[in-house]
Amino acid sequence: MASLLLRAEAQNATDHDAAHLGRDDACVAGKLDLVDRGCATWRETTPRSHTPIWGALINITRDCNLDHTQSEPDASVNSFGLGSWLVGIQAAFQDFVSRFDADSGLSNAYRNRTVGEYISNWVEAWPTASNPGPIDWWMLGSEVFGEDLDHGAFLDLTEILMGDESYGFSDIPVQFRDAGSSAYAGRYTSLPLVLTPYNLLYRRDIFEQYNLSVPATWDDALDIADKYGRGALGPGQPDMGFCFESNPACGYAQAMIVYILASMVQLKGASDGAYFDPVTMDPLYTSPAMREALRIYGALRSHSVPDSTPCWAVYQMLASGRCLMLWTWSFNFKASVGARELLMRADVGRLP
Repeated sequence: MASLLLRAEAQNATDHDAAHLGRDDACVAGKLDLVDRGCATWRETTPRSHTPIWGALINITRDCNLDHTQSEPDASVNSFGLGSWLVGIQAAFQDFVSRFDADSGLSNAYRNRTVGEYISNWVEAWPTASNPGPIDWWMLGSEVFGEDLDHGAFLDLTEILMGDESYGFSDIPVQFRDAGSSAYAGRYTSLPLVLTPYNLLYRRDIFEQYNLSVPATWDDALDIADKYGRGALGPGQPDMGFCFESNPACGYAQAMIVYILASMVQLKGASDGAYFDPVTMDPLYTSPAMREALRIYGALRSHSVPDSTPCWAVYQMLASGRCLMLWTWSFNFKASVGARELLMRADVGRLP
């Protein structure tokens, strides 16, 4: 699950003289029309969102230099953040930010990261009370939220999520809400954006032609790939049996190994460990299950793209007709069936 985390600003107890306060008051009074417009928008929207109101307040804070933790306001943008490492959702996230800017009256800049950049350095620079740093928000996966407990760097958003119905927070299944954002510590420090489970996309027309069932186990998937992959289907048909981001240089191969391992050792769901036994804390990556996961990974990799394939190119290969099966994020299904002729031939199933 990917979410946005926002930097918590330290409160600066700097004293201000009367002249300074008078100047602030005059500036705010001259910009109250921004708040009026925000309130009018709030009354007209369903479900009601506080975004236009606090967007106006943020602009007033910046324009009137009310945030005395900064030496001077940055007139170009309201925030700068680190965006997505998931190429497949970068266009959708750009559209989200554009719509958010239009609704809030704010200007938010960001830069995306490669998978390698994201994995090697999640946050890049932890903000502190004495040095908040240049980054205001981060798009991160839920697996890294717990690290914030040692830093206290992210803004507590619990009241916003619970109180603003436009977020639809109660619609998010509890198991996903509890999966990250320091929820186990009694607070939420992120805004949930997108759930990215992995699925198996496959060519339904070929499965029906050869009376194949969606694989229920990894060995089932290998049996299908062994028989119908490596060009066995002939010219004009998928030449690769089981495609996924298998090149270790692309940054996700190690994650794929853990997913295979988890499918064998987390039989009770999240209450079972994937990296460690939750009772004994023995590492599971030295177990027979890990050796089996490595065997499966190696066998699947022999049916996937060569390492010379550019990173992320594999996710277009169901649509291009190269792959019989594609291990990918759920949102890639829509991207893969954009062509109407493929829409009638592709389907989505659960991973083994």
